[in-house]
Amino acid sequence: GEAVVLDGSFRRVSPAAAAAVNGAFGHAQDFDDLHNSSIVHPGVITIPTALALGQQLHLGGPQVLLAVVLGYDVAARIGEAINPEAYHFWHTTAVAGPLSSAAAAAKLLGLDGEQTAQALGSAGTQAGGLWAFLAQGAMSKSLHAANANLCGIRSARLAQAGFTGSTEIIESPRGFAHA
Repeated sequence: GEAVVLDGSFRRVSPAAAAAVNGAFGHAQDFDDLHNSSIVHPGVITIPTALALGQQLHLGGPQVLLAVVLGYDVAARIGEAINPEAYHFWHTTAVAGPLSSAAAAAKLLGLDGEQTAQALGSAGTQAGGLWAFLAQGAMSKSLHAANANLCGIRSARLAQAGFTGSTEIIESPRGFAHA
């Protein structure tokens, strides 16, 4: 493995697995920060991705921190664009998360502007996470953070390989903001 699971075991696994477990673990333990106006917890959907890829790529603190800042910016902007209306149905951390994670991953992987747009398009199409789990006390909330990290890393890696996503995933009449 190339990245550490921060659950106390410190086992080394793949970057995607570490990001998913660390995101889920952080959210389940309520290690949540909050960006109030976007109603999003950017830490559990950005930091696990940045730490895992930073470890795999042997990058330093300044590079990882820049990726985190970019991911936070994306999460906040997405959340502010869709809330408060979307919050009735959608867990903002879950729906902004794939884009936040993809932005961080794209930065660390050195993607150019076009590749980053493709990564965001693929991440946005995978976004999801409904509040229905609350009624039964289901465990899905932590799954939202895990999935966001997985989607972001997967989308950036796919874009790096030439896979395309909508470059209008946010503003398209059939895109994220309208949905």
